[in-house]
Amino acid sequence: MEDQYGTVQRDIPKILEAILTFQSAVDQYRFQLEADAVKKQPNDGLSEKEREELSAEVAEIEKGVDILRGVSDAMKEGVVRIVRTFGDRLLAFRFPPRIAHKLQPFLEYHVTVEG
Repeated sequence: MEDQYGTVQRDIPKILEAILTFQSAVDQYRFQLEADAVKKQPNDGLSEKEREELSAEVAEIEKGVDILRGVSDAMKEGVVRIVRTFGDRLLAFRFPPRIAHKLQPFLEYHVTVEG
């Protein structure tokens, strides 16, 4: 489909920046939750009730981690689809250095798989 108004070409850098920034924030929070879950593993010095409560809390944290992993994976898939669609034409855009750094692995993968 033709983009007669140039909307896609104008907005692709902004879209990729938003997706990659949000994906990084989701991953950062997920890693923090994973670390919290490790710290909260029940130990022998706790009563049975405390151990059960802590186990339930860890289970909830792990559910959250799984949800965040799904969100992160979906965003990565979105970036992959954009890279697949636009390929080398993305090189014509100027991205902020932090976004270019995050986008680089997707472009390298695209070149390896498609090239």
